[in-house]
Amino acid sequence: LPIRSFHSHCSCTYFSALKTDLNMAFVTGIPVPLRATSFATKPIGAGISACPMKCVRRSRVSMSGSKPGIGNVPASPTPAPVAPPSYQLSPQELWQKIIRMGTEKGQMSVRKMFVLSIVGALYLSMGTMMSVQVGLSVPALKATDPGLQKLLFAMIGIPSGLILLLSVGGELFTANTSIVPAAYLKGKITFWQMFKALFVSYIGNIVGTAIFISGLGAAGMIRNNPSPGIAALAQFGLMKTDMSFLQAMIRGMFCNWLVCMASWLQAGAHDFINKFLAVLVPISAFIVIGFEHSVANMTFIPLAILSGNSQITWMDFIVKNLIPVTVGNLLGGAVLMTGLFFVAHDTGNKQ
Repeated sequence: LPIRSFHSHCSCTYFSALKTDLNMAFVTGIPVPLRATSFATKPIGAGISACPMKCVRRSRVSMSGSKPGIGNVPASPTPAPVAPPSYQLSPQELWQKIIRMGTEKGQMSVRKMFVLSIVGALYLSMGTMMSVQVGLSVPALKATDPGLQKLLFAMIGIPSGLILLLSVGGELFTANTSIVPAAYLKGKITFWQMFKALFVSYIGNIVGTAIFISGLGAAGMIRNNPSPGIAALAQFGLMKTDMSFLQAMIRGMFCNWLVCMASWLQAGAHDFINKFLAVLVPISAFIVIGFEHSVANMTFIPLAILSGNSQITWMDFIVKNLIPVTVGNLLGGAVLMTGLFFVAHDTGNKQ
């Protein structure tokens, strides 16, 4: 039989002669000599045999069965077909991965969590600004086809920022509201570790957003900016602060249910295209519907205030939007996403 691959760490002459004999048998049809037959019939494992010269090392011989019957070496069995890899984890597999991710986040140092939360907010703020410059910069389209304008606003910008954030390992408070509680429910982290991860990521997101907005201001891209998107932010921000506490909280709950779904789905995908699609669909859905995301609003509403075109105050932003939406985001992630997933897919007791 021909040698398909011959890997030897043995320096003795036995294996060199063996390789020559097997190849000659394949070319000429001459039966394999006794030493080759003896070697092939004394396996230690699959394709691994011990050197008869008592060498300490082992060698691997892989033989092809293209010409069975030559010599006394039997043909190798045909391997069973291997199923193609799945590009998405099952719900049960995804739940186990989320528990591992939540454990890592809960055990992460404050310094690392804070830095990654700043990075995450910067990426999301860039996506938010992109949405403003594209989706809010088409007033004619909004007047003639508001549904298409909403879809444009939803699909271009924020999904891109979120996939960048998730791909480079940035931390986002709204995603952590579902991932970290999963580890707590399974007893992998303490309540203090869960609280620390959520609190630090929230503060880091605020700092990262403030850095981005300060940079835009220093670059002259906010006040007196002729962009139609910046001009449209005044009405857009006013709409976000013209709600009751309960209304804002409920919109925040449903928003973060979809945001956490995006975060979990991309965690279960194995390639960038599937990860991007996993983010694009639920994120676009929450924006088109009109739900509220606390970290995105940290960019939207301050931009509206600083543009000079809006009557919104900082107190309006904090009391009428940021606080109730944050509470809703927390409930949406911990209860609607993690709580329901725990009841439906967790098969073991608390560990």
